[in-house]
Amino acid sequence: MNSLVEDIKANELWQKIHSEEEVSDIIEYFKKTDINYDVIDLFLEYLNENFGIDKNILTSKFLISIFMISKFPEEIIGTKLEDKEKEVLSKASEIYNKFVNNDLENINKKLVTFKIIFNDWKKKDKYSQMNILCEMYYKYTDSLDEYQKDDNISDDEIINIHKNITDTMDDEDKAEFIIKLKERNDIERNELIDQINKMRNKILHSLKELSPQYKVYLNNYKLKNVKYDETVYKHVYTKMKQVYWENIKADIFEKQNTEIYKHIITDYLELLEDINITDLDTSAISSFKDYEVSEENLLDACVGLCKMIIKCNMKIDSENYDEIYEMLLVKLDNKPEFIADIFKLCFNRLETIKDIKITISKKRANTE
Repeated sequence: MNSLVEDIKANELWQKIHSEEEVSDIIEYFKKTDINYDVIDLFLEYLNENFGIDKNILTSKFLISIFMISKFPEEIIGTKLEDKEKEVLSKASEIYNKFVNNDLENINKKLVTFKIIFNDWKKKDKYSQMNILCEMYYKYTDSLDEYQKDDNISDDEIINIHKNITDTMDDEDKAEFIIKLKERNDIERNELIDQINKMRNKILHSLKELSPQYKVYLNNYKLKNVKYDETVYKHVYTKMKQVYWENIKADIFEKQNTEIYKHIITDYLELLEDINITDLDTSAISSFKDYEVSEENLLDACVGLCKMIIKCNMKIDSENYDEIYEMLLVKLDNKPEFIADIFKLCFNRLETIKDIKITISKKRANTE
């Protein structure tokens, strides 16, 4: 693997990132569609063959993104960093330094961990951008509505507004003044309307680049606070997972709904049953149902359950995710307010494993 990394560092891709060129030119270079990534593909092929990392998880462009974030953090992720941006930069720099120093121990785990962090950040960053663009679009639309209203100002009002000018005019001059003023106002208003429409089109183009469903997002922008009945958890989970986890978070921290504790256990055990892992002992998790949960100890009970779920996932999941689960355990101790997100990640991993098993079973059935 060391030789593959040396090949990457000797390649023009690495040399481009470490050149004296302007950062904007380097960024523009990597937007090209005819770049040869073969040297990085060989490295990723090695990870696939030796660590079982799916080819769809890590890509050449993803690895380039890691190098670019490390070398040009201000240009790529900005100067005012929130906790999530700081985490992205820290993890990217850690991987970049491993390449620089040929210290490749656990590089497979580091890359998979960063992939999840990176995707989460990109998703949140994308929605943040879309929200800002939607806000701008509607503000420009409001301005457009104002300018497109008929200008009902009367001739007498024009004379009074410009009294210091019209006082010395006779009626004929006043009439000519009114006509010219209205013509000039019409020109200025039409120019402003044209500029506003151009800005709205630019915003729509930017939204389209962020999401093919931009029209739906834009139309629903002001309709976000939708409430769902608590009795439909199962339906929401299968049809609208994001809302499912938002409801769980609200149940734990706002409503102190103790019933949610057993909901989570039941759903998790059903997922394990669907995956059908041989010799997996689920009695420890099942025993959590006997725990007496009250509003006062609901969070502590959920934290204990979450830790048990994380440890169970570690037994089932690929070792490439070990570091992620260790990180989740630490985060759970330090910031329990993220417990719903941690539950979500553990459930999503089981669903991925379930999908993989189904795909493998279908392939086997087709070959028999």
